This record gives sequence, C-alpha cells and structure tokens, in this order.
Amino acid sequence: MSVDTVDTNKVYRLAGRLMLKPDGDVTLAFDPQTLAVHQLNATLAAVAERLDGERSTESVVLDCSEAWGLDVGAASREVYRSLQILLAESLIEVCE
Repeated sequence: MSVDTVDTNKVYRLAGRLMLKPDGDVTLAFDPQTLAVHQLNATLAAVAERLDGERSTESVVLDCSEAWGLDVGAASREVYRSLQILLAESLIEVCE
C-alpha cells in the first residue's frame, strides 16, 4: 500500500513493539528494537492512541471529531494525514 493512500476499509493498530510516553507537549514513541525515539505532536498522538486494532478508521474519525470539536470533514482530513505520517514512519500497522 502506498503511504499516500490510507485504506479506510482497513483497521490499524500501533506497531506492537512501540511504547508511548507523554512528555510535555509531545508524546514519545520508543522502538526498543531500533532504539529510535519518535516525537508525536498532539494530533499524531491522539490518532495513534485510538488505533487499537479493532476500531474502524471511520470510528476514529468520529471520535476525533467529537474530541476536537471539528466537523467530520475537518477531522477526517487530520486523521488521514496522521495515518499517512504514521504509516510512512512504520509506527502503525494494518490488522489482518
């Protein structure tokens, strides 16, 4: 799958190896396999935390819309942009 395209029919989850830790205005995603640390802004962290491997992308959009006080279209754009970034950095994975 191209990272430019988020498949809304797929369910995503945080890559199992990652550990998230809030740190001030950012959330740190630590990968113990590579020892890499990724900084997630509030939007990326909010989306990543909702990706539990069971919720649909649409459900995540609706939840974020409510939490952020945005209309569904605006929340959808933010969630899809976040999914693209998280996929490109291999911080999330598609559930099979």
